[in-house]
Amino acid sequence: MEQREHAEKIKWHPGFCGGIELELREYREFLDFDPEHMLSKEPLRMDMLIIKKKSDIRIDNPIAEIFRKHNVIEYKSPADSLSIDSFFKTIGYACLYKGLGRVVGEISEKELTVSIFRHTYPRKLFETLKKTGAVIEKVHDGVYRVSGIICFPTQIVVTKELEKGAHSALKILTGKADEFEVRNFIGEAGKYKVPIDRQNADAVLQVSVSSNVELFERLRKERSMCVALNNLMKDELDAREARGVAIGEARGVAIGEARGLTQGIEKLSCAVKEIRSGSKAAEIKKKYGKEIWEAAKELA
Repeated sequence: MEQREHAEKIKWHPGFCGGIELELREYREFLDFDPEHMLSKEPLRMDMLIIKKKSDIRIDNPIAEIFRKHNVIEYKSPADSLSIDSFFKTIGYACLYKGLGRVVGEISEKELTVSIFRHTYPRKLFETLKKTGAVIEKVHDGVYRVSGIICFPTQIVVTKELEKGAHSALKILTGKADEFEVRNFIGEAGKYKVPIDRQNADAVLQVSVSSNVELFERLRKERSMCVALNNLMKDELDAREARGVAIGEARGVAIGEARGLTQGIEKLSCAVKEIRSGSKAAEIKKKYGKEIWEAAKELA
């Protein structure tokens, strides 16, 4: 129960968005990534919409071979279920997206695809889909096409089953990340030079670290891994340090002001007592200052 509650608190979607952008980084100039694409003025939105800007560009990546111009992406975190209802909800997003074009036919169903990502094999969903007449075809390790009941290409990507040593950015987004895949991701991410790639890698790492604390603590004990992780997460660590310094300074100021206020009240109280006891004004001014003396005189 505690593990499930922890998983539900982790913000998985930013990590997934970073991961899928890393997967398709070679094609960035041909793709527009739009996380949490709003479908209407109401709070109804897809996890991601990927627009393929050139139709003649072939994406040589198993998870995106299906892509056409408009590609609806749904991500199910380890804390989410993938039921028949959630499946058709995603199909509904795609249908609504098509229906909300500015003019009739602006978004063609022939240029629309749906991809649903989750870590584990959705056995119950596949059994239910087959009963409805759907055909489930495994086209690559971890990539399953669903046809026969939907008029546009649809696939379910099971990240756990993707080719070993590849797609690590997606495969480590789980609470039970494979150590080999984590090491592979760290090694690959260390080669990234483009800022957006490093930012996406950082988003993936933040999620994976949060959900695999013991694994990363063990890796940090290895000098090479510790250096690699620190380099990868340098921007985030620097930001945390800056936030920590700012918080520390703010607390220091607050504590200083509180102490100053306390000391001022104590001085004022003593000055009042001395005035009432007949002490000379010059002596009180010299001892506590002119402002304390004036305030004490009014109170006395």
